[in-house]
Amino acid sequence: MSKGFKYGMAIALLIVLGLSWLFQPEDSAPETWHRADKQAFGGYVLHRYLADYSQHEPKSMFIPFKEDEATQEGPNANLIFIGHGIGITEQDWEAIEAKISEGSTALMVAYQWPQFLVDYLNLETGGGLMDEAISSVEKLSELEGSIHFKELQSYPQNNIPYPHKAMPLSFKGEAAGDSSLEARVLAVNEADKAVLQSYRIGEGRLLCAANPLAFSNYFMMKEETRAYPSAVLSNLLKDAPTYHYEFYHLGRMEAQTPMRALLKHISLRGALYILLALGLIYLLFGGKRRQRIIPEKANFENDNLEFLNSLSELYHRNAHHRNLLEKRMVYFQDFLLANYRIRLKGEAQQSFDEVVRKLEPEPQLLGRIRKAWILAYFETEVSATSLLEAEKALQEFYQAHQYGRKH
Repeated sequence: MSKGFKYGMAIALLIVLGLSWLFQPEDSAPETWHRADKQAFGGYVLHRYLADYSQHEPKSMFIPFKEDEATQEGPNANLIFIGHGIGITEQDWEAIEAKISEGSTALMVAYQWPQFLVDYLNLETGGGLMDEAISSVEKLSELEGSIHFKELQSYPQNNIPYPHKAMPLSFKGEAAGDSSLEARVLAVNEADKAVLQSYRIGEGRLLCAANPLAFSNYFMMKEETRAYPSAVLSNLLKDAPTYHYEFYHLGRMEAQTPMRALLKHISLRGALYILLALGLIYLLFGGKRRQRIIPEKANFENDNLEFLNSLSELYHRNAHHRNLLEKRMVYFQDFLLANYRIRLKGEAQQSFDEVVRKLEPEPQLLGRIRKAWILAYFETEVSATSLLEAEKALQEFYQAHQYGRKH
């Protein structure tokens, strides 16, 4: 199998997977509104109902209300809070209450309420199915309750059958609460306990319901159980923006990464994933080390001697005999210093006394070298013959005293 065929198959597979993912049909009613949600709250059907009643497409919010400055400073809106328990803080409630007092409507549906709201609005829940002993799931499904709307003229005054599974709790209502807000009961169950209450706060309204499961996809899709959530949602403001604060049920789901601009839209997200997959394929197949012929490199040559010969020839042709002799004397000084620790300096006679003491050279040879020393440093003109004689004397000295005294 050739490498090009492998690449072609991999790219074709990625294209097919990408297109199938991008053009997958939308579910008519998935179990939950958000895929990270484990429970059936805030479902797809709820958002369709919200769009019908408020005439605005609802927007899911995954931040606390106190951080949502745009909504706080914007026009009157419908604020939706649904979950097993609504974990709003007192700071959140102050911002929500201020927004309601300006004319907005808030809907809160939960089994468990923050203690400060229980004390403030008398929202303690209890009774119903959760106080009864249920021996089997079959018996749970068979139990039927009813809902009666007291303040809605558009709904029949007779009781509406409703399963206990969706409406297990109600507001106790024994105490009056700590606030001056008066609860207006809009709906009761078969035990005449409130399941939907309304509070007038400034120019707006707060709706509190006790059974969030009734607003899930399962019960809102059934014809016989959609009456209750429909009646509750009919109290929302018409032609007003709607914000569903799923943060209090799902947590902070918004992307914090700088890549959120690419991950927000499905087309850009799909392109990013395909690009990463292609990069991985390249690393697996195309990133391997390719074998190639390594050219043989020529060995380095030492051309210093050739350069010195050329330089010496240049000096000789230009009659720079004195310069050549000075350089030969410098080498002679380095030779004595490196091999015998003899430093030639000052007067020639004083310098060469140490040479005589340590090396005992032949007097005639030492005289020729002393003569070359004087020519190099004390004479202005040096002839070619004198340069040649000095070179011969130095070479004889090097050969005779290469290893110390004459041998």
